[in-house]
Amino acid sequence: MPSFMDEADSLSIPKTEMEKGVGQRLDLFLSSLLNVSRNKIKKKILSGDLRLKNGAVLEPSHRIRGIEEIEIRGGLTEEIPSLPKAEEIALEILYEDEEILIVNKQRGMVVHPSCGHWSGTLVNSLLFHYGESLPGSSLLRPGIVHRLDKDTSGVMVIAKTERSLKSLLLQFSQRTVQKVYLCLCKNRFPYLRYSFEANIHRHASDRKKMAVHRLKGKTAETRFTLLFASSQASFLKCEPVSGRTHQIRVHLSHLGFPIIGDPLYGKGVRKYPFPLLLHAYALKIEHPRSGKKIEFMAPLPQDFKEALDFFYGRNFSWEENALSL
Repeated sequence: MPSFMDEADSLSIPKTEMEKGVGQRLDLFLSSLLNVSRNKIKKKILSGDLRLKNGAVLEPSHRIRGIEEIEIRGGLTEEIPSLPKAEEIALEILYEDEEILIVNKQRGMVVHPSCGHWSGTLVNSLLFHYGESLPGSSLLRPGIVHRLDKDTSGVMVIAKTERSLKSLLLQFSQRTVQKVYLCLCKNRFPYLRYSFEANIHRHASDRKKMAVHRLKGKTAETRFTLLFASSQASFLKCEPVSGRTHQIRVHLSHLGFPIIGDPLYGKGVRKYPFPLLLHAYALKIEHPRSGKKIEFMAPLPQDFKEALDFFYGRNFSWEENALSL
């Protein structure tokens, strides 16, 4: 497996990785990509150690165009461990061809390595099963074009070729990918259909959380459809139009309907014996090779079904109550 550092003691970031950050600030994107502090990235940029491969100097506020090739002189070895190792972790494969891989990510699995989670991730599993054949294997995210929170289960698409990587990144950036989540939230949701739009920004006092903010942050829209409800809990279909961090969880908590089992946004709510009840149920993409629209679905986890039985009665038929999917 290649190392981050090359013979010139520098770190190179190819265009295929930079394409994932089109439109984002350079310092913010690289901080997230490389799992180092934004302040360190800024210092590298301002010192001239982080620049284009052709020698051109950039600003921290530079908006990524997706054509950049970045070189970081001196690297960042003191903050970045060696590349993730292949680990024999089972994958639940829903579909696979030469271009794409569709998996059902299990709850509790982190998608890609980050501080505190350098092993046991989806990336570690992908490296075991596919080696370095996936695009982007030179960095931390081989084939990864989107992510799910650690405690969210469900369907994910993985790019297997450079063509599919570029196609899927474009689809996600242009918001043409259709995503459907299912969740169980606290209280009776009062609308059959409801669209909520509000900015999401880092929480003022808890850096692990996001929050709705009137002025700061990025716009986020989520569409909700009520599938079934009782006085205690509501079974919802959630369709995020945008893809902000913790978007569905933040929006529902702000509206007064926190997702059951949410350790971050469900504080103060009666505890139930269930984990976070949020599942990425369906994903519709344009196939990178054929151009045809194709939809994939991940079955509900067993503990989610048990929660439906707990709130709505034994043997609750969730499929009948989700006909609008």
